[in-house]
Amino acid sequence: MKKFSILLCLVLTTCSLSFAQLSQIADTSFISGSIKNMITVGNNIYSYGEVGGIFKSSDGGETWDFMSSTMDSTTNRIQDMIYFDSKFYVLLNLQNGSNQIITSSDMCQSWQKLSSPTGLPSSSYRIDGMGMANNLAFLYIRVWDQWGYGVDSSYFYYSSNAINWTQGAFVGGNINIRKLCHLNKYKLYLAIQTNNTDSLIYTSNGTSIHGIPTTGLNKSKFDLYSFTVDKNSPNVYCGNDGDPFRFDSVQNKWINIRGSGININGEIDGIVGDGNALFTFAIFMTGPNLTIEAYRSLNKGGFWQVIPATGTFPPIPRLAVAVSDSNYIMGTQLDDIIYTTDTGYSWKGSSSGYQNKVFGSLAEINDVLVTHNIVKGVLRSTDKGTTWSYSNTGLSQGMPGAYFPVETFTGGGETICKYGRIT
Repeated sequence: MKKFSILLCLVLTTCSLSFAQLSQIADTSFISGSIKNMITVGNNIYSYGEVGGIFKSSDGGETWDFMSSTMDSTTNRIQDMIYFDSKFYVLLNLQNGSNQIITSSDMCQSWQKLSSPTGLPSSSYRIDGMGMANNLAFLYIRVWDQWGYGVDSSYFYYSSNAINWTQGAFVGGNINIRKLCHLNKYKLYLAIQTNNTDSLIYTSNGTSIHGIPTTGLNKSKFDLYSFTVDKNSPNVYCGNDGDPFRFDSVQNKWINIRGSGININGEIDGIVGDGNALFTFAIFMTGPNLTIEAYRSLNKGGFWQVIPATGTFPPIPRLAVAVSDSNYIMGTQLDDIIYTTDTGYSWKGSSSGYQNKVFGSLAEINDVLVTHNIVKGVLRSTDKGTTWSYSNTGLSQGMPGAYFPVETFTGGGETICKYGRIT
């Protein structure tokens, strides 16, 4: 499991992600997308990512429309997005290292910079996160040290209208934010690290914060990157030492929900849930081969059912959102965008519209363009990018049907591919 997770991290972070609004490449080899989160508004799903902007689906994830054409493409690194008080609010990371909040009152058709917010710090600060819960909007703000002592201070700010802000609870000094679960209906959850100690905290009003203990976990240390929450219930989930856990707020401890159905040798690395279903995946060895299985549970972890694989990999979940009781949309660990109409047993890929292209570094030699898909291998075009085909002859497969290329470039009159593989 660790080898696979490390490899995924290497591949996904070293790939150069690009997006252009001038002339999108329409070849189906590039239909993919990297999504950070999804928001449900009525019957519509809005997805957003750090690269590429915002997309909307009105048919359960089958087709998508690009919704941020009026947003400067050079500042489309979206950190957080909420739908609050009948408006969309987006926290953008800008190229100069700062950030700003923009808003849309016409369902993402147009965007404007948030005008004249009040109550925010008068000294230098950075907004590290944005969320909502209990009919309040929240900002997680880091105020820079002004006196040279090297201690930055982090606070929650809260507002009932997203314009007039009030300073709330002091979170701590020199806090590193690991993950923000900002779309739960009741609480804003925050995973933080300070002095090499990981903590999971939440607030429901902005003025007080509460910690979640590690009681009940196999190892008394959080895997903060794996924790997730239901959007419409108080359930909190995380992976810990190879098992899935749910936090019981009544007993104030974690409950092991491995249940039955998961391979006895499988290690769980994260769990996502929404509505009626939970999804996770396990990694284990079958003889000399690495095996990945995806699972769903319809009874909160009592029984887990294997999800059939429809391609090289099963649906390895990063996030999942319920559109209805049976319709879910999933963003996978491999940046696929898939949907289901039977509560997660069978999955299909989006058919059109998602133009957020995920590909690697682009190389050119003798009028031939070369790039790569992070799993399927090297892509080659001889007609200036109109059509593409895979060119993997001579490359080793890290797993059956998977190459894990990291970079393509030219040198010495040749095209060179650097790739990772599991050994």
